[in-house]
Amino acid sequence: MRQKVLITGILGFIGRHLARSLFSKSRKNTDTYYDVVGVDNLSHPRAQFNMYQTRMGNYSFYPCDTTDIAALQRIFSIFSPDIIIHLAESTPENHLANNIGLQNIINLSKKAKLIYISDSLYENTKASERNDLCVSDFYSLTKDFAERQIIQQCDSYEILRPCRLFGHWQQVEEMIPRTVASILKCEPVSVSMNSDEWMYIDDMISAIHFAMGLDRSFVLNVSSGYEMTELEMANKIFSLMKKDLNISMTNSAKHKSIDCSRIQSLGWKPESKFSESIEYAVSWYIASQWWLK
Repeated sequence: MRQKVLITGILGFIGRHLARSLFSKSRKNTDTYYDVVGVDNLSHPRAQFNMYQTRMGNYSFYPCDTTDIAALQRIFSIFSPDIIIHLAESTPENHLANNIGLQNIINLSKKAKLIYISDSLYENTKASERNDLCVSDFYSLTKDFAERQIIQQCDSYEILRPCRLFGHWQQVEEMIPRTVASILKCEPVSVSMNSDEWMYIDDMISAIHFAMGLDRSFVLNVSSGYEMTELEMANKIFSLMKKDLNISMTNSAKHKSIDCSRIQSLGWKPESKFSESIEYAVSWYIASQWWLK
């Protein structure tokens, strides 16, 4: 089977891992082959590096913002995708562009299956997909509206609501690379008592692969079930780096966990071991300090 996959935001954290996974599966599995087209507006600070590193397999790349309907029309006229994985996001100052870009994708998708990566923005703990997203700021408002756009207008879709992700190639502002960078510079690490479920990027990618094969449309929570506070995560990183604890506490103690029984009942489960995954991620950032600058 040969499938055409279009990935928006391909040079971001999830997009880069996903592209390489698709190429790897194409090499190893003679029954499935993926033609991949990547779209990205190159706004990521390390997009040029990611673009070079992502060049594998049967791959085409178009520098394009999803709000540019004319550019998207040209791409869709050349490459008619079977699956669209929408990862593109605008800057925090321009979240409205997310919904404009998504609407352009929906209008052009025709019979393609759309997979949208949302967020587990719940107010309650152990929230299921039946719970509405908590709309508390413009970012959460655009995520909530995006889900409604898809459910109301798409015939075939999967909406994934992941927990907090980690892994190598993550933006420096995220907690694990930020913590490693602060430790290397002997600076205090700002942490809170916020509690989240943490999931390694490989499990997120396996969940996307799983969603690609579903024959019904779902909204699905995706999580490892591994819960810890930012303080506990910082302690783990200091221990791995064999450094004395040096933290600055912020006044926040929110607790968030999600119910993943639906996706597990369909047959998906996380496989990464947290201890091995966090050790690899931290060691990668230590060995790749140029990424942290």
